[in-house]
Amino acid sequence: MLKPARFTAALLVALIGLAFSARAIPPSYETTLPNGLHVIMIPDGRVEMAVSYVVINAGVRHETPDINGVTHFLEHMLFNGTETRTQEQLYAETDFLGAFNNAFTRKDFTAFMILAPSHTFRDAFALQADMILHSTLPPEKLEKERGIVIEEINQGASSPGSDVDAAWNRLLWKGTPYGMTTLGPKSVIANVPREKVWNYYKTHYAPNNMTLLIIGDFDPQEMLALVKEHYGDALPQQVPSPDITVTPQPGIHTQYFEGISPSVRFAIPLNEPPSLFGIPRGQRSDIQIAYPGYSSRKPLEPEKAKEFIVDGVPLARLAKRPPEPDRSVLRMFAVPLMEERLKQRLEEIAGKEVDLSLSEESYADGGYIIGAVRAEDAADARTLAMQIADLLPDLVDEFPDEEWLERKRQQLLADELKQYDNFLYYGMFKSYLIARGDWRLARGFEDELEKVGPGDVYQEMVRILLRGRLATLIALPYPETDAAPKSVAATRRVVLENGVTLLLKSDPRSEVFGATVLFRNRSFAEPPGKCGIAELWQRVLSRGPAGMAGGEFEEAMNGLGLSLQFVDNPYIPMDDMYLSPRYSFIKAEGLDENWRENLELIADVLADPKLTDEALAEAKKSLGQVLGMKSASTRQRARIAMYRALFGDHPLAKPVEGAMPEMMRVTVEDLQEFARAYCAGGNVIVSIVSAAPDNQLKRHARTLFGSLPTGEAVAAEAPDIRKADGAEEGEGAPQAGVYFGYAFDGFDEADRAALVVLGGIVSDRAAFVIREEYGLAYSIGAGFDTFEDIGWFSLAMGTAPENVPQAKALIRETLGSLETAKITSEDITAFVNSYVGRRAMRRITRKNQSFFAAKAELLGIDDTTLDRALRAVTVADVERVRERYFHPGKGAFFIVK
Repeated sequence: MLKPARFTAALLVALIGLAFSARAIPPSYETTLPNGLHVIMIPDGRVEMAVSYVVINAGVRHETPDINGVTHFLEHMLFNGTETRTQEQLYAETDFLGAFNNAFTRKDFTAFMILAPSHTFRDAFALQADMILHSTLPPEKLEKERGIVIEEINQGASSPGSDVDAAWNRLLWKGTPYGMTTLGPKSVIANVPREKVWNYYKTHYAPNNMTLLIIGDFDPQEMLALVKEHYGDALPQQVPSPDITVTPQPGIHTQYFEGISPSVRFAIPLNEPPSLFGIPRGQRSDIQIAYPGYSSRKPLEPEKAKEFIVDGVPLARLAKRPPEPDRSVLRMFAVPLMEERLKQRLEEIAGKEVDLSLSEESYADGGYIIGAVRAEDAADARTLAMQIADLLPDLVDEFPDEEWLERKRQQLLADELKQYDNFLYYGMFKSYLIARGDWRLARGFEDELEKVGPGDVYQEMVRILLRGRLATLIALPYPETDAAPKSVAATRRVVLENGVTLLLKSDPRSEVFGATVLFRNRSFAEPPGKCGIAELWQRVLSRGPAGMAGGEFEEAMNGLGLSLQFVDNPYIPMDDMYLSPRYSFIKAEGLDENWRENLELIADVLADPKLTDEALAEAKKSLGQVLGMKSASTRQRARIAMYRALFGDHPLAKPVEGAMPEMMRVTVEDLQEFARAYCAGGNVIVSIVSAAPDNQLKRHARTLFGSLPTGEAVAAEAPDIRKADGAEEGEGAPQAGVYFGYAFDGFDEADRAALVVLGGIVSDRAAFVIREEYGLAYSIGAGFDTFEDIGWFSLAMGTAPENVPQAKALIRETLGSLETAKITSEDITAFVNSYVGRRAMRRITRKNQSFFAAKAELLGIDDTTLDRALRAVTVADVERVRERYFHPGKGAFFIVK
């Protein structure tokens, strides 16, 4: 088992580059092997897990049109077998080790990650290295993987706005590889020969083109030896570097798309030098750029100040302070400030709220500051495009103040800590820095932030705003008249006098605070004809307490380093664990030093929300956008059809986020009435994870949440189940949603662990046949759900409409064979290790620890007890529940095309 240990003097000599990163993030150690492999290690014994990231400088940047998509396709192929392991062995060993093994591809790099418990991490690391260096890209797996990637392309194409994204991407990066998509076109994926994929693999997957980032519970000496053992003999290669020139495309471009809302996108180039004297033709002529040797941290002595004026700000207010802050760090301040000021000016002109966002998209060869704003119609979009072009240069009138700068600095520090708190994803957040060889910004992030003064931010704004003319895309729907083309501290449980359940976990091993307010039985609480009122309530809560304006609420959170989540993220369609008819939530994550203030702000939101017509109108607007997007999802519609067929009008069959007509009828008075029962004490669970002693947590939480009105939990009764006949509807969608399922009664709680195992084994085998052998789906899953004494089995997938007949036959055949297929103890062990490992992965962060503790309280399913029960499941147990509950012959298909 790899455990932290004292570092020897020899190791400190061998590992160069020791630096402390932001606050609670441990130091990183860096070295480079003789073959060019760059290694970064962060020993952290906070939890008994470790993760290895391998970042390879291979992405769309390195592709040509004839192999566009090959990087992503290769990423998939590396999971299909190595010189010593078949695909089946890779999957089985990953599960047996309790590991999480995944990868992702970006425009300029590819990253592989593997997370495992400390005691199996050595073997997991070896498995990942085998995939990276010794994959065979088995020819017999090629066609299957083509099918899977093509289904992924179909899935992306079915997302609302995908055509706009593609057009915008082509405009910004015209003539460069960045203008191509990461997934590539279907025509290339369907025909690219294995030889080209193999040559790409052998060229780019070389140690001198890779960086390892390893975080977690290990001894760095042992880890470095392990790295050398598995990577030290790999031979470096001559890796080609593309010569790319990014040429901005200024001007206003109007394009029409099917089924979209009007919007304006604009881009300010970062790689284009300012025009003569920094003032592009047609823009401001009354601005002088501040002398570049000066900043704002200290005032100059008057006799040394030069008479440079920056739009009315004398240079005497600025100060000389080498070294200069990093430009990318400066943009973390400058871009949000530009967004805030531009939004404010647009709203002053329009007299209404404007939905605007600014972000940066940049690579080694160039980049842009990119903006997006929603419009009401074509005329509004054209007006906004012109206003933005006129207003941007005027933003140089705005000089940031120290108070704003300090709030932003604290927010960025808090975000860094919260990202690291789940170190599985820290590598994902930092992979772009790793790919650019810029790890110094991660390891010295707090120091970089401290260098930044108001004058630095101002000068960076000037540099950005005085670039060449904007590239602007006005995206409009086709006119209606035209035809469109086609090891952990214990949790203390306390029930307050008003019925609120407190779950308090005191753990001093992190500086991050996590909390969840869980409201019980969401869909059951909604009155007839008001489907969606719970989601509206959550969105009203997200606007903050009645006594704070929207900007004040944001400032209060930023000042505390606190982030609050009130609704599920609709743009992660495969992750539905946070969207349930059983609950809604407020999830909180922030700095633990502010735990009292964090809880007070949450309690203020809950005690006195903005129950106004304006707040409700905004909630309806944002929810309407989500419902509109989901109404286009064939998979979502197929799911609703199945649940309605099984459970009729029962709350379990309601669309969890609501139905558009019913949601629109909700009034402020309806919300007030709904909240009386929904926010009554007995219907609320408050779960807190903090370093504070639990008696202090209890005392403060009792004061804050004990004032909620007394009341019982919302009642939740099981439905009467029905025999479903199935249904098929729709035509013309790029991907069909397929659901298969049936319901049963007589569920025995004693069977839960064995039923979970059976569902996992069925899901894995069905996915292997339908996805891996036939390539008919990008994602497929199956399993059992239960409520009280009833249960149901469901299988869900997406596939091309022409594949539906074959998919239906395969599902019937595969599930039928599993009624009698042999199940071994190895099958059970592999699934249980994988299942428990993934549960542990989701509980790394304090935010998620609080959430899953609250969910376990609601459902009455203790994690520790379930884990023990899972490990005790035998073959006989699985066979018993299979005979009792698994009857696919009773199932029916629900398909939307």
